[in-house]
Amino acid sequence: MASNSFKVFNLDILGRPEQGIEVDWVVEDTLGNWWRPNFEAPQYPYIPAHITKPKEQRKLFLVQLGEKANFAVPRNYKLVAAPLFELYDNSPGYGPVIASLPQALSSSDNGGQVTAGGNNWPLRGWKTSLWEGGIRSVGFVNSDLIQKPGRVYRGLMHVSDWFPTISHLAGVSVEDIPLDGVNQWVSISENLTPPRNEILDNIDPIDTFWGNPDGYSHCRSAAIRKGDWKLLLGCPGNGDWVAAPESGSKTQSSSNQHSANSVFLFNITGDPQEKREISDQFPDVVRDLLGSMYKYNNSAVPARFPDPDPKSKPLNHGGAWRPWKD
Repeated sequence: MASNSFKVFNLDILGRPEQGIEVDWVVEDTLGNWWRPNFEAPQYPYIPAHITKPKEQRKLFLVQLGEKANFAVPRNYKLVAAPLFELYDNSPGYGPVIASLPQALSSSDNGGQVTAGGNNWPLRGWKTSLWEGGIRSVGFVNSDLIQKPGRVYRGLMHVSDWFPTISHLAGVSVEDIPLDGVNQWVSISENLTPPRNEILDNIDPIDTFWGNPDGYSHCRSAAIRKGDWKLLLGCPGNGDWVAAPESGSKTQSSSNQHSANSVFLFNITGDPQEKREISDQFPDVVRDLLGSMYKYNNSAVPARFPDPDPKSKPLNHGGAWRPWKD
């Protein structure tokens, strides 16, 4: 919603079609969020724990322009064009918010929630599902340390990989710590072969079948990705292909009446939209992926969902979420 408002604002205020040049602002991602917690000048890239209602939020967007663009800058605005290398660590010239951009890292945690304005088209499913629309997300890395910049990194990457990757950049060794994540920096920076070939998307042994209250089956579920292949078991969540409003397409419904015994196999490289289920054609691949999933499950910590504790509520801690037990 914010990116759409930002686009409309810029088209109305700064964008002016002229001499047949079509103006379009493609808002690709949010590069950063900065908050001013009170009436003082300092801003921070996070909300301090004791602040519940910050006074101001500033968002920085990545905007893609066409080859040509006209700008009409109002008197009370200032338009500045500067090379990225000049921004780095140059707070006196551009302020701490803009000066942080050359070393920016942004990553989403999951797919968009279509009932709250999110969109994953043309991928299948959405947030809380194990379809690609629910688990595949975008990231952005910008740094003068990147050896081969200006490209898309298509390596397989899990959120747990950020910790060893960032630790490597900080000069901190984590080699002696047992981690699920792997250091991806060399591959990201130099566009080399990714170090990861497999991702366990999830194993949920607790969610036993309890009907179809929201239009799709709920039961145990699991998913794993290995190379080109992706295996899903049980009830992966709503698998509809929800069309973006601007796409001109219609939402495509799928059969969502899954059971705990459902098995789905896709060549996710050739079929990222998960439209061609091929488990019957490749039983050996299914067995191999099941074997990998069993190994993960056998080493997993037992799932635990304790009852809610009213003592944890923010109203008991000055309006903030914080540890409440020793």
